[in-house]
Amino acid sequence: MWYYQHKPMMKANKVQATYFEDPNMPALIQVMLSFQQLLRDFKPKIAAYYSAYLMGPDAKRLEEILADKNVQTHVPKDVLSTVQSIIGDLRKGQFELIPVSWAECELALINGKKPVPPTMMSPLAEKMKFVIQHISYVQAIEELISENASLRELYYHKAEVEQSFLKAMDGTGTDYPKYAAAYLILLSQFVENATIFDPPEKDRIGTDSFEAAQTYVNKVADRILSLFEQIAHNYITFDFQTLDLNAIHSFSSPLVKVKVGPPPLPGSESAFGKRSQHTT
Repeated sequence: MWYYQHKPMMKANKVQATYFEDPNMPALIQVMLSFQQLLRDFKPKIAAYYSAYLMGPDAKRLEEILADKNVQTHVPKDVLSTVQSIIGDLRKGQFELIPVSWAECELALINGKKPVPPTMMSPLAEKMKFVIQHISYVQAIEELISENASLRELYYHKAEVEQSFLKAMDGTGTDYPKYAAAYLILLSQFVENATIFDPPEKDRIGTDSFEAAQTYVNKVADRILSLFEQIAHNYITFDFQTLDLNAIHSFSSPLVKVKVGPPPLPGSESAFGKRSQHTT
């Protein structure tokens, strides 16, 4: 995102613009898209891992924190009771209501008549932060991917992004053209920029993405056609060169039939062989 935000600003300075060109951006985008798909493919395993972690180490650590006498003394009883019920839900694998229960605890701590010392509250708050995060890994992996790994904001720099892919498709590097299809996958994420506050925005972004996809597919097709033409031309050229007509034996076989006579006398092949000998 930073690269495409600042790239237009470098066009004014030709020297900086030259150094600012990075032909590896399509490859990086392809890697990020592959990473997103990898997370989706292993979503059940990720959820199973963090479910076991919540039911085991997380619940055990909360029990250890509640067993501290200082925590029992300074933390309000209703908060301790709610956290105890959270531990029970963790042991049962019932994670749906835990974020709401902890939000109620935070509200009670903020509005409590007696302030809780930070040293007493910090271990519990930090652990619950990790618990809520682990629950999101179980229940909201798709939302996390969209929030942290999505490339949807490249929609606002789609012209620069498309130029990067077009240059990569026509580039000299052997690895660049194979990332051309990543741009079509990227276009499918642009619609995620739409919000509920502007209902027509989704249709507008979808139309822009569809038109960009059509244009890009046509250019990819033209590039593939040119590659086929080049391959066919090379095949015809090299195939003609390998015909028997052009083989070396067609030239060497007549030479073999030539009769070779005795070697010429020394000086007989000279243009001055019949010159008179003059003495002075």
